Amino acid sequence: MLALAPSPKVRARAEALPFLDGCASVVTVSSGVHWFDQEAFFAGARRVLRPDGHLVLYEHGMRGVDGWSGEEYRARYPTPPRGDYAGAIEPVGFTKARAEAFTEPIAMSQRELVDYLLTQSNTIGPVERGEQTIESIDEWLVSHTASLFSDDEVRDVEFWAVIDVWAPA
Repeated sequence: MLALAPSPKVRARAEALPFLDGCASVVTVSSGVHWFDQEAFFAGARRVLRPDGHLVLYEHGMRGVDGWSGEEYRARYPTPPRGDYAGAIEPVGFTKARAEAFTEPIAMSQRELVDYLLTQSNTIGPVERGEQTIESIDEWLVSHTASLFSDDEVRDVEFWAVIDVWAPA
């Protein structure tokens, strides 16, 4: 992600926040904490947060559309190993201040659903490892989601979300 970011003034890994102690009111992570060395990240977040500050972790992911929740997809493109997601994490040195979980429908065409699935690490990994091309994965996804959509139909795809707000202990 850092390689793709437009030249910000500060670039750093989540595990090595280059900020002064107690300088932040809020630290947020959106759908990424499962990729971090969580122990190092949480220690850094505690360090940079003010005593009355908050750490906000949130995740958002697809549940499915009309009974298709991607079993075939995950069987062919398994989830790579990673840490726990927000919602399953209890960071050391923090107390939960608030939690919320919900689902929401997002209207998508078949092309939009396929494009979404092509952004996931499940499909990016085989391309980066040279095992498949993005075109072959796209073709597979189109054929395996075709029964869910008519020509230019837009359907509701159900997504889940969790938001956890943590205060330094």
